[in-house]
Amino acid sequence: MGLEQSCRDDIEALGYVAAYLLRGNIPWQESAPHLYNMLAMKLCTNAGELCKGYPGVFAEILEHACQLSLDDMPNY
Repeated sequence: MGLEQSCRDDIEALGYVAAYLLRGNIPWQESAPHLYNMLAMKLCTNAGELCKGYPGVFAEILEHACQLSLDDMPNY
């Protein structure tokens, strides 16, 4: 969303990679090639929905990352 990247973004990206590897795709992968469409889909997709059917730790990682503020350090 145009904010400076931080440690939380690394954790969130790791969660999305894990979801991709488990599912074989992510919902915004096939969206139109516009950045705003992908952002809108990411904002509308919650961690529980993205990781449904897989161990809860994957959703917990994404939820933790999304709840962090820019200055917060992730609980590694």
